Formats: sequence, C-alpha cells, structure tokens
Amino acid sequence: MDVPINNAASFYAGFFEKLPDAQIRAQIETNLFGPMNVTRAALPVMRAQRAGHVLTLSSLAGAVGVDFCVAYSAAKFGSRASSAPNSSWTPPPPTPRAPSTTTPSAPPRPRRSGPP
Repeated sequence: MDVPINNAASFYAGFFEKLPDAQIRAQIETNLFGPMNVTRAALPVMRAQRAGHVLTLSSLAGAVGVDFCVAYSAAKFGSRASSAPNSSWTPPPPTPRAPSTTTPSAPPRPRRSGPP
C-alpha cells in the first residue's frame, strides 16, 4: 500500500435546526469517521513496510465555517484535525543488529612464484 486517498463527502445544506438528525449523523459518519477508519486501517500496513503516505482531501469548509453547512463544516474541521497528527509521523529507526561474535578470517595469501 503506497498512498490511500481519503476523499469522502456527504453534504446536506440547510438551517442547522432544520436538518434531521439522520442527515447530520450521516455527514459526520462519512466525512469524519470514514477517513479516520481508512487511516487507522492503513497505518499498521505502512508502518510494517516502513513507507507510505496518507492523502486526505478536505474542503474550504474545514478551514472556514460556511453558512447552511454546519454539519459538513464540523465534520471537515474534525477530519483536518484528526489528520494533522499523522502528517509528521516518521518510521521508527531500524532495529540495531547485534555485533558479530566471530572474527572474520583473513583472505588467503597469494603464492609467490620464483626465487625468494
């Protein structure tokens, strides 16, 4: 796995108090928990292979609240916040190997031809 891409989106616009609970929950589930679940599933694989990047696409609504998009903006804010700690992750250093306890043998000496 090289680059899992989080590009989830579910959008319902309207006055916050008029949005049905099911629509708010659907937006949070898709836009916040969806990318979090993908990232949580991908990280152990990428840590084991010691390589990879997670790309999470968001929205301007995740940086600046947008009228009539309260649940969408909240989910995108959360997605940005949950992605930030993973952006600086670096793989752990390799496990050091124990030094060899055997002395390497010297290569054979070349034979000389002719008088000494």
